[in-house]
Amino acid sequence: LGVEIKTNSVIDLNQGIEDLLKQEYGAVLVAIGAHKGKKLGIPGADLDGVLVGTSFMRDVNLGKDVKLGKKVIVIGGGNVAMDCARSARRLGAAEVGVSCLECCDDMPADITEVDQAREEGIEIYDSRTFTKIVSNDGKVAGVGCLEITGCTFDDDGGPHFDVVNDEEHTLEADTVIFAIGQVPEVSDSRIVKVSKMGTIDADSETLMLETNGVFVAGDCFSGVASIIDAIAGGQKSASKIHRYLQGDVLRVIPTSEIAATEIKVEIPSETEKKERQ
Repeated sequence: LGVEIKTNSVIDLNQGIEDLLKQEYGAVLVAIGAHKGKKLGIPGADLDGVLVGTSFMRDVNLGKDVKLGKKVIVIGGGNVAMDCARSARRLGAAEVGVSCLECCDDMPADITEVDQAREEGIEIYDSRTFTKIVSNDGKVAGVGCLEITGCTFDDDGGPHFDVVNDEEHTLEADTVIFAIGQVPEVSDSRIVKVSKMGTIDADSETLMLETNGVFVAGDCFSGVASIIDAIAGGQKSASKIHRYLQGDVLRVIPTSEIAATEIKVEIPSETEKKERQ
């Protein structure tokens, strides 16, 4: 197809994109994924012994020497959390637990992943919110938790918890691993704007940024999803780019609709009603 692939190249999402557009490239697609793990903004999250799941798993897969304590708590309820927990167990941790907001039945992790984690002796501490990382002499000693019965999110993505009571308890640990989601490793700039969710902000219909000719696709826009979603997102963005380069209008002009209750038909009084054929 004549595609030129350049690897090991540093990309400037500001000047670099502008330079590409000046080099007579008709469009630029940003599809950088979401590889940056997140931590909760709670006291103690920056203590020594607090890790991020994506970095932890990368080091494990690269065969690096990963230092863990004997008691590990993984915060998160998805497949990455299960991967972290099972990897920690295989690296020699004596006790490993997974704790999350959801109840067991609602955990986002595949049920097979949860079952296999349990088979390896991993405890599941569900329906909890986290208040702090407990420390002792500057080292991780556990995770402060409150039991909850449910959680809702407001329009800005902020969580609201239905707390059972105010009695905080501690899950003991000397290593804590956050596996609560991922975002693209970007920040607000002249061309790339970051949404409240930490993803790249773009028009949801045209998939184009504020700069004409710059499009987005995949996890860096939608948030972490499946490989099927990523493929579908790439195909959709490619279609938008093709139409853009052809000079088509990307935004669909909505057609006005009239509700059936608003349709009025005036029939002259002298009109004779006929039997239905």
